[in-house]
Amino acid sequence: MIELLSPAGNMDSLRAAVSNGADAVYFGGSLFNARLGAKNFDNSEMTEALDFCHFYGVKCYITMNTLTHDRDLLSALRYASFLYEHGADALIIQDLGLFSLIKKYIPAFEMHASTQTCISTLEGVQKCAELGFDRVVLSRELSLSDVSYICSNSNMPIEVFVHGAMCMSFSGGCLFSSMVGGRSGNCGTCAQPCRKYMAVGHMPDKNELCLSLSDLCMIEHVDELQKAGVMSLKIEGRMKKPEYIACVTNAYRRAIDGASVEEIRELKRELFAVFNRGEFSAGYYFGDDAKTDRTGSATDDSALTDRILRRNVLQPVRIDLSLKAHAGKSAVLTAVTDFGTAEVTGIVTQQPAKPVTEQTIARANEQLSKLGGTGFAALSVNSDITGFIPVSAINEMRRKACERLVLLKALRREAPVLPDAISLPEASSPEYTQTVSAKVYSADQARAAYEAGADEIILEYGEFTRAEILLMQKYRDKAKLGIALPITLLRGDYDKMREIVSPNDFDAVEINNLGQLDFAKQFPHVYGGYHLNCFNAHTANMLTSLGIERLTLSVELNPAQVREIRRVIPDNRLMLHAYGRVVLMNLYHCPIKEHIGCAKCGAAWQRLYDADGRSFPTVGTRAVKPCAVTRLFNCLPHDLFSKLDNMGHMNIGLCFTDEKADIVKDRIECGKQGGRNSLPDTTRGYFNR
Repeated sequence: MIELLSPAGNMDSLRAAVSNGADAVYFGGSLFNARLGAKNFDNSEMTEALDFCHFYGVKCYITMNTLTHDRDLLSALRYASFLYEHGADALIIQDLGLFSLIKKYIPAFEMHASTQTCISTLEGVQKCAELGFDRVVLSRELSLSDVSYICSNSNMPIEVFVHGAMCMSFSGGCLFSSMVGGRSGNCGTCAQPCRKYMAVGHMPDKNELCLSLSDLCMIEHVDELQKAGVMSLKIEGRMKKPEYIACVTNAYRRAIDGASVEEIRELKRELFAVFNRGEFSAGYYFGDDAKTDRTGSATDDSALTDRILRRNVLQPVRIDLSLKAHAGKSAVLTAVTDFGTAEVTGIVTQQPAKPVTEQTIARANEQLSKLGGTGFAALSVNSDITGFIPVSAINEMRRKACERLVLLKALRREAPVLPDAISLPEASSPEYTQTVSAKVYSADQARAAYEAGADEIILEYGEFTRAEILLMQKYRDKAKLGIALPITLLRGDYDKMREIVSPNDFDAVEINNLGQLDFAKQFPHVYGGYHLNCFNAHTANMLTSLGIERLTLSVELNPAQVREIRRVIPDNRLMLHAYGRVVLMNLYHCPIKEHIGCAKCGAAWQRLYDADGRSFPTVGTRAVKPCAVTRLFNCLPHDLFSKLDNMGHMNIGLCFTDEKADIVKDRIECGKQGGRNSLPDTTRGYFNR
């Protein structure tokens, strides 16, 4: 049976999910989760939530899906240990360094590869299986055919999103909020700039939000997802209200259980009323039918809200209660269910001031029967009383009995002993020649890089035809020639890539997704781009162990955090993104296509403008038709040349997007001299933070 997985941002939402038929719920603690804006659960609430779910047979998947700095890894590992001990069924993980530590120290803990890992191909799923993940949450950009292909060719349990907000960018590769506003989506503090005013080619008006996508709704296609082999249907919405969680969970529960076509239509109308961004979309499952310029709204219908919140599919557990309260002896309450018995000893029963009557016993039975909100209902109640016992004492015994019965269904485990510190061997400092690597988007830039003496010329995939690549073979006499793959290539894109890219034509390949690793091993050298999110030393260590010779560090690191990685990985295996516009978003839904059309674009450089007048260059992959991925770049180029004196001898990475040849030559010559002043109208990003 397919699993229904609902979100929760607080206890009220969690109860709404469980009460409306969720098979599992995902939620996060106060740290290490990608929705830090939700109320979330402190440790006491987390324990309560885990026990509540398990009491009703509902699984709990805890989000630890942010990237983690080196200084926080031990705390994250200890938090994972706490979750394991208190019964979390699985963790949802993005950070490969944290994953490797949990795998090492708490090997029995089930772990799911977050959608933030951007797994979108069978090769990526197979790599996750090799690493030891127990489930993969696929990227939202896949078609139903792609999902079916993956499920049919892998034993890995597959989870997909079926309802709620869709990120405009491939998840895990969005740096918009981080680079522009200093609030990192990868670290749980996304400010959602995609939901703000932005337009193609001009300043936006109040109706233009060209990066704000419509919401996903697959309630009419649950059967098709089941037939495709999906294990779990995931609802987005940890920031949403309890009535939203209740409504969406109920709707998909009924759809999974076989609701009629008429019922589905009515459920969809209710879903639209409780929250929508205009018309719903099937996302990318049947081709890209999403639309932008969408804002959220809900029907102000208190009657609907009340009706939704009153729904409850939970049946109380029947309980037999027996109280013995004999004068001079401690009172004893015995609670019996079909899954176990709890016995509670109370206060010593006093001698009665007046004879015990049937009315006294009836009042005691009435107090014992007050089980509202506990999950229990009295099947039978029997009080054997020969003395005086206060009502407060009866209530206390009833409360403790219920708590003990809940604990009988709670999951408690003994976690392995953790180390007091985690460390990796320090790197040696080999002598080598520092490489200046130029990534280029045009043939003119490639020529300028060659003439300026770049040690490597890396071609951005999708920007060069096969004929152009063959013409550039002459550059290999003095420089390495490489190809940089995008953050992901979907199944159909791989066939086109193989027509354009031959390993024989290149000295190196840069990958930006785990699913590209096996293909990359056909090349003489394998590099890792910054979309691999090399955020800490343990991630760097894991990626190099997979055969990646050189890693570009995450652009979300400051100098102190970079030094932590350099202590473990030698400089000759690291690259610093020293110059060039950072890719803020990798877009499968192209706003240029939607708003001005492909005919007016021709895969040429276009610009998006925000309400502050900032200009963000964007370009589709011109050598691939239709554009496989459209990239949105930062409004300002990175330029760290004024900081290079303090950054050791790491390799210098330069990325030229819309720059002219004179800037290409200037920055390469500057890099070969070890850096000097940065150019005006640039940013140092996190190196100033």
